[in-house]
Amino acid sequence: MISIFKRVNRLWQSVFRHKRAILGPRSLIVKGNTLIFYILLKSSYQSGYNSQNYANNSSKITYKQIIMNIILASSSTYRKQLLSKIITNFKCASPNIDETPHKNETFIDLAKRLATEKANAIAIKYPDTLIIGSDQVACVESKQLHKPKTRANTIDQLMSCQGKSAYFYTSLCLVNSKTNKLQTSVERYETKFRNLNEQQITRYVDSEPAFDCAGGFKMEGLGIALFEKISGDDPNTLIGLPLIRLIQMLEKEGVLVL
Repeated sequence: MISIFKRVNRLWQSVFRHKRAILGPRSLIVKGNTLIFYILLKSSYQSGYNSQNYANNSSKITYKQIIMNIILASSSTYRKQLLSKIITNFKCASPNIDETPHKNETFIDLAKRLATEKANAIAIKYPDTLIIGSDQVACVESKQLHKPKTRANTIDQLMSCQGKSAYFYTSLCLVNSKTNKLQTSVERYETKFRNLNEQQITRYVDSEPAFDCAGGFKMEGLGIALFEKISGDDPNTLIGLPLIRLIQMLEKEGVLVL
């Protein structure tokens, strides 16, 4: 909308004395001091604007899409795969921040801080860009679950979770590096582990190694067999990126997935 008025301002002197002038695909009618835009259905489709509601309310123009560069502040292949479900054109950049928890920091605060620091670290390098930061902190009771890294650690960690409830706090931060606007959220997911024996746990670990996943399992795969129940608003949250919340954040920035 702003770009349209800029174009009109530049050409105003040349069209002022005429009753009618043509600017690109849009017709302009000048009558007295009133400038009325008639956005044709075909041209609005070609120019990227949605004029479906324009006939009912000539004072309102709805954007169909705002094009901005989008960067995922992560080197995680899982988050990249999740984001590609809703967005096809984006880049990834590793923020390389210190993820050491602060003293007396809660799991929720830790997750939120890490997502924000990741996004801000990339925002400094890329102006006029939307940056997505995310992190996940998992815990059983008061113990944080880490990426086990090795087969033995994975088996030990999963055995310690049997019959217990585990909580996953997946944080999200969307930064507009042009306006410095920041949106944050922490989504909670609760899981209840089944009571499995060591042979079953070992069979799972050997079938589906997940040494680089918090908790040591892949919920989107065979890992679902480890659980008695799961509870949350968005299953993508448990995998590593809350897509439902992200879509809402993107819409506030004028980026529409649909």
